[in-house]
Amino acid sequence: MTSYVLVSLPSSIGGSSEIDEQLKRQLDPLTSRSPVPLTVPTFPIGALDTLVQQSEDIAKFDTAAFNSVQKAADALKMVYSESELESTKRVDDRTPEKFLLSFKWNSKYRTDLAIAQLAANISHDIQSLDSELKQLTSSYSSAKSALQAVERREQGNLSTKSLYDLIKPEHVVDTEYLVSTLVAVPVSLQKDFEAEYESVSEMVVPRSAIEIAKDSDFVLYSVTVFRKFLPQFVNAARQAKWTPREYRYTPDAAERERQELSAAIDTERSLWNEVALLARSAYSDMFVGWIHLKVLRTFVEAVLRYGLPPDFSTFIIPVPSKNEGKARNALITQYGYLGGNAFAWDKKGKIRSDQGLGDFTALADSDYEPFVLYTITVP
Repeated sequence: MTSYVLVSLPSSIGGSSEIDEQLKRQLDPLTSRSPVPLTVPTFPIGALDTLVQQSEDIAKFDTAAFNSVQKAADALKMVYSESELESTKRVDDRTPEKFLLSFKWNSKYRTDLAIAQLAANISHDIQSLDSELKQLTSSYSSAKSALQAVERREQGNLSTKSLYDLIKPEHVVDTEYLVSTLVAVPVSLQKDFEAEYESVSEMVVPRSAIEIAKDSDFVLYSVTVFRKFLPQFVNAARQAKWTPREYRYTPDAAERERQELSAAIDTERSLWNEVALLARSAYSDMFVGWIHLKVLRTFVEAVLRYGLPPDFSTFIIPVPSKNEGKARNALITQYGYLGGNAFAWDKKGKIRSDQGLGDFTALADSDYEPFVLYTITVP
């Protein structure tokens, strides 16, 4: 698998081509891929304290957007096999990698809007799709479960499966005083059943047992008893390890169950198609929105770190996922000095990001770096 390291560095350390060469030299042992320049638009900038709040908000939008893309990827897994997934994950009719490495800001996201409004608009679009997809996948899961329940009735053995296509009128007795009941008897107990069923309870009609069907595990019998003594016979059957089957015969039972199966199949297939269509389009649209949020976040963080006017170079670097941690560490080793006195190293060589940040201490956490650095993992 491939991860994508997004790094933005100030032009004060060199021009775009010079930074490109630095990155190649630094990461050459870890990846055979070259850094790809990423053009970040310029957005309206308000007061610095407003930008700090926007940084926190966009970070939350970024996380939520990634989670939504992940849900869309999970929805695709619901309806496509593993071998089909790669061909269904398309972003603007391209693979996610090609989209990332050829990223251009989409004009539908207006760069003249205030940063807070633009971020909120993108996030709203993603969450609306997320809600729609969640509702549809929930409906599909219910329909799939309903179909599986019907299919289990069709596919089990005689102790559990539906009996609608086995029971005929001649198997059924239902009068004021007599009633027939169905019993699934293990094959290993068939001889015992035939010898004992008349005597396990009172008022069993002699020689009334009719063998209806047989599979590898059970034999299905109909037995006639006096209605008043039916509960006694059912309890005795259970004690004898025979399985009583509840079944009320109606002439149209077979047709109704066939219709139920047909309806379950039609509902599941219809919702499958809807999920397949929505999941593919949602994955694409959510992914596009997520990366635009990531680029907007890059701009805000670069301004906060490097100051005004905005002057920085941004690159995206494909790195084998197993080397992603090493790549981050290599970049921090190379450019950690950009943090100045605000950053120091602990005894393990890791940057401590809470040194002298003053009013910006709230921004620092264990993942805070002295320059703009993100990792993009494609769901």
